[in-house]
Amino acid sequence: MRVCGRLDALKGTGRRPAWRRDQFVGLYNQAKFRDDTDSAIQIIRDMVPDDALVLDRIIDDAEPHMKRGTPILLACPSPAFDAPEDLALANRKLISVNALPHTLATELAGAIGGEPDIEIAQVARVGRTKLTGLQRFLWQPNFAGEVRRDAAYILVDDVLTKGASFAAMRSYVLSQGGTVCSYVALAHGSGNDRSLALTARVRDELIALFGNEFSGFWRREIGHDMESLTDAEGLSLIEWWRKADKRSGASPIQRLRDSLLETKSRGSDQESSKTARG
Repeated sequence: MRVCGRLDALKGTGRRPAWRRDQFVGLYNQAKFRDDTDSAIQIIRDMVPDDALVLDRIIDDAEPHMKRGTPILLACPSPAFDAPEDLALANRKLISVNALPHTLATELAGAIGGEPDIEIAQVARVGRTKLTGLQRFLWQPNFAGEVRRDAAYILVDDVLTKGASFAAMRSYVLSQGGTVCSYVALAHGSGNDRSLALTARVRDELIALFGNEFSGFWRREIGHDMESLTDAEGLSLIEWWRKADKRSGASPIQRLRDSLLETKSRGSDQESSKTARG
């Protein structure tokens, strides 16, 4: 996972003179919550200048495909520029107030010689910012739209948290016969590249904690198995157990089952959709 910069830099709260912080906070609010493309462009060009090393790393990821003449498409896990009307959206259009993801796709496409994808759109769980803890596992994004089998995709988003949106979109592209060659987040807390895939260390910790039946349990409850978890998601489950109320004496997997049921019950008025990954 290629990361362009720190989250505090994106939000404008990083190490800047006071007047620059105020300016960038304003730009961020306009881009993130008011669909202001001009503000998004200013933020992205500040965080990803023409000589940014992250561009070289993205090109390295795409280069094997470029050498074969494969088109490089940049897609983002958010509604399309204009949500296609053929996506079975029950006669409603999805409108995103966040200009950062699709602007990042456009800017990076220009920098590396690719094209922004305008076919794939997120059609469920558009907003995940306010979801916390187990809610993020239960209510995941779904996607629709044409996937080109003759192209290689770079998936981009403004912020990397647990990587669930990236993982869900990757699974959609692969399920439609497409190829994914890279992932890019404009910001992460650390500002450093991250592992998206579940690492062997975290996989072993999950099995040691929840038992060998965990992968099958997760598929039944969430819709995808353990191997489709991101590394950050796996770590969050381990951290969840460390903080869980253990007074009931239930096993970790039983306590997790109960907590998922409790979370579903509290959120029964929300539209729930499972995303099959892998």
